[in-house]
This record gives sequence, structure tokens and C-alpha cells, in this order.
Amino acid sequence: MVETRLRNLDVILSILFGISIFLFLNSIVGSILHIPATVQTINKGLDGEIKVCPPEMIREDVEYAVGEWNRAITYFGLRYMWLDVLGKRFKISSDECDVVFKFVKLEDLGRRECVVENDRIAVSVTNFQDGKAVIYLWRGLIGQDLRDVLRRVIIHEFSWVLGIHPPIATVETASDWFGSLKVTSLDIYALHSKSSEESQTSRIKLFKLDVPDNIPYLTVEKALTYDLLIASVSALLSTILYKLLRWVKP
Repeated sequence: MVETRLRNLDVILSILFGISIFLFLNSIVGSILHIPATVQTINKGLDGEIKVCPPEMIREDVEYAVGEWNRAITYFGLRYMWLDVLGKRFKISSDECDVVFKFVKLEDLGRRECVVENDRIAVSVTNFQDGKAVIYLWRGLIGQDLRDVLRRVIIHEFSWVLGIHPPIATVETASDWFGSLKVTSLDIYALHSKSSEESQTSRIKLFKLDVPDNIPYLTVEKALTYDLLIASVSALLSTILYKLLRWVKP
């Protein structure tokens, strides 16, 4: 009986040691991968399950963008305990549309409250009408040769749909003006930073928030790689500790 209790104590101590090593190494990695940045949000945007109705000609590209956003929301929401973002999802639909797409000429985009910064020519813009979002896309984007560009644009416009503005940062994010093929931890942190006070403000207001030092700049793929590596190292050290405790046991 005593030997069993000692063995259980060794296991508990080894597990606690492994958890502490995981948190310690993760903190170090987070500090190393941290990028000074300021996220920007606005008290405007859609919430909850957002039904997206894509035209058939860009359906695959919209599905890609929906998958990237949902995957990042789930992973980073659970990884950093930003549980408030888990209820925000995109869903492909054919009716009851919250988000629709319209193809327009390039010159028409400037008439739709489009913000052009540093002389960059916009190829898309999102407007809100009657509680729904309309994404206007330059029709010249349609075509296999520009597929990556189109997907960047759609992923970027989804950030506007959520009420996330381009960050003040030196890295590529989905909400950046140029967009990205991947949704990053900074995008989900921006989504998390949209507090309840914002939605209660009657006038439209822009909010800025510096990203904490412990939040790294990562995509889901890179975050998984780091977490698996750190978990493996922690498990190995825990096993070594357990064997040492068994060896020195009187």
C-alpha cells in the first residue's frame, strides 16, 4: 500500500513538472515570437454564426476563406482561453444570407466608402446594409491565374465583416491591407479584444489595443508545430524525472 502511494506521488510530481516545463517553454517561445503590434477594431460588424452565400464561380475560394477563419478561431480561442470568440463562426449557406458578394468594375469601388491608403488601389470593399454585409469584388479578380490574390482578398474582407480593422504592425495578417492566405493569432486577438462595451456604444468608434508581450505572432500551422515540440520535450523531461524519483526511492 505504501509503495503504491509513493508511486502515485511520483506520477503526480512528474505530471506537475511536465506541465510547469510546458508553460515555461511556451512563455519563452511566446516572448521570442512576439511582434510589437496594435490591433484595431470598430463597434460594427456581424456576430455569432455568420451565413455566407458565395456565387458558384468563387465558391471554392470562399470555402477556403471560411475554413481558415474557423480553424484559427477554434485553435487560438482554445489555446489562449479566448472563449468569447468561439461563438463567432462563418458558415457556407444558400439562403438566409448574412454575407453576399457582388462583382463590380474597378472604378465603381471608389464610390462605396472605400478607404484607399498610401495610393494603393482597392480591389474590394465591404459595406453593411440592413444588418447584413455586402462584399464588392473587382470582377477582374475572377480567374485561376489570380486565385491566391482572390483568396487573400476574401479572407481580408471577412475581417471587415467581423469588425476588425487593419492592424498597426510590420507583419502580414488577414486583416492587413494586403491580406493573407492565413489567419494569424493577431487577427483572433483583435476579435477577442472586441469587448461588450463597444457594442453598447451608439456611435461608430475605432478602438486600438496594443498586443500583450505574451501573445506571439503565429499561424495555426506554426502554433501546432511549436506546441507539439514543446509538449514532446515536456513529456520527455517528465519521464526522466519519474525514473529518477523511482531510482532514488528508499
